[in-house]
Amino acid sequence: MNLAGTPTSPTGSPGPTFTVQVTDLVGTGSQDLTITINPAPSIAPATLPPGDAGVTYNQNLNVTGGTAPYTWSISAGTLPNGINLAPSGSTATLNGSTTAGSYNFTIQVIDNVGGVASPAYTLIINPAMSGVAPAALPAGDAGLTYTQNLRVAGGTAPYAWSVSAGSLPTGINLTPSGPNATLSGSAAAGNYNFTIQVIDNVGGVASQAYTLVINPALSGITPGTLPQGDAGVTYNQNLNVSGGTAPYAWSVSAGALPTGINLTPSGSPATLSGSAAAGTYNFTIKVTDNAGGSDTQAYVLTINSALSITTPSSLPAGEITTFYSQQLNASGGSGSYTWALINSTSLPQGVDLNTSTGLISGTPASNTVGPHNFTVQVTDTLQGSASLTFSLNTVGGPSITTGPTLPNGTVNAVYSGVTLMASDGTAPYSWSITVGALPANLILNGSTGAITGTPIAQGTFNFTAQVTDA
Repeated sequence: MNLAGTPTSPTGSPGPTFTVQVTDLVGTGSQDLTITINPAPSIAPATLPPGDAGVTYNQNLNVTGGTAPYTWSISAGTLPNGINLAPSGSTATLNGSTTAGSYNFTIQVIDNVGGVASPAYTLIINPAMSGVAPAALPAGDAGLTYTQNLRVAGGTAPYAWSVSAGSLPTGINLTPSGPNATLSGSAAAGNYNFTIQVIDNVGGVASQAYTLVINPALSGITPGTLPQGDAGVTYNQNLNVSGGTAPYAWSVSAGALPTGINLTPSGSPATLSGSAAAGTYNFTIKVTDNAGGSDTQAYVLTINSALSITTPSSLPAGEITTFYSQQLNASGGSGSYTWALINSTSLPQGVDLNTSTGLISGTPASNTVGPHNFTVQVTDTLQGSASLTFSLNTVGGPSITTGPTLPNGTVNAVYSGVTLMASDGTAPYSWSITVGALPANLILNGSTGAITGTPIAQGTFNFTAQVTDA
């Protein structure tokens, strides 16, 4: 006797009992029978979770329904290299490590009565999780909000971020957001060492050790005031800032620089340089650092008029063997002046130039009669300079040319016989009687040298006259 057909309503438990009877030529026999119809086999899960390259993949497959024992196999496609199917009764395991990719295959299970289940799978192996980026953290400023994104590539979501070694600066927090996280907050100045770790859903791990430098807050621009400059002379002044985080950006935030003066940013310091016309200029310099800190300094820059020598080039004459003194003067420029003879010129022998004061003084030697031309240069503190060629004439001392015997005069008669004369020296002259005296009632004009008057006494009179020049 054969029982055949396809059950339409499997129960998975023994069905109703029925009796089978058999009759032969001499009699009849019967037996009560029960048939159990199991559900068709099926495999779970229906889809496979992803994995990471290089990380051990482990996923159980379970069969339900059907009739044990079961036979497992790959009926289409192939497993990734390094991944194996390990059957164990109603369970099989996909286990191993492989490279990134998308793999398609069909797993089949056949039960003891020929029931078949064969779901098609796609197994995605993601690239291995790479290191936390960036590899180094930019510096920040004390008191300013610090914000830095961290990211990880590869791996399988979700991700768990943490500080696995050290600790964050007080005031800085780690905020995870999927494959990204953010360090944000405000901290005191210092160097902070810690390690950030991220673990993905399949156990892939990436970590990065960091040193976060929080610099002191950006402080004032120096100098607080600018030195003066000279018109036409190159001006050069460094500006510095302390604290903050390089690089620095410098700018003019108010007013304007003098025409010809430029602000040259170069980290710290920056430089004001160039040449400008005389004037007073007001402007504000601003510096901003890489962390967003900023500071400003208001300046007044005075550019003085160009240095010049104001003493006329033709100097008062000098007299040999007589002390000579002449002050040279200058105007404009900045700071103190330094005076010098240039172009291998020289003053009369015995006369010198004071390099600190600009005073020409001394006693010309007796052999220095004649004109002397020389060039003097004055230099100020900023190395501005001016020069002028001077002429100094040295002459001999004055001599009286009127003879020693003067014309006679008559008592009670107007005397108008003589005007004393002098040569050499430097006019004007001044006359005086140094020894003896003129006849009574006669006088010597100190400016003209004329002897005038009406003598009232008879006699011969001896006296010494002296002339003094300028």
